[in-house]
Amino acid sequence: MNVLQLKAGERAKVTHIAANEKAKNRLHMLNVYAGAQVTLVRRAPFGGGVMLEAGGVRLALGKNLAEKISVEQERADG
Repeated sequence: MNVLQLKAGERAKVTHIAANEKAKNRLHMLNVYAGAQVTLVRRAPFGGGVMLEAGGVRLALGKNLAEKISVEQERADG
C-alpha cells in the first residue's frame, strides 16, 4: 500500500520509496526513508496531496510523490 491509502491518524512504516535520488534525498532530510515511522495527519480535498508527520516534522506531499512511498500499516496491538 502507499501513503495515499492511509486514513487520517494512521501510522505506518515506510518500506520503499520509488522516486528519483533527488526526491529520496530530500525526503530523507525530512525524516521519510525506508524504515521510518510516518503518520498521516490529513489529506487535501478533491484527491490532492497529504500532510505527513515523520520524526516530529510535518510535511505536505503532492499526490504524485505520495503514491511512490510504499508503507506497511502498523498493527493496532503494537
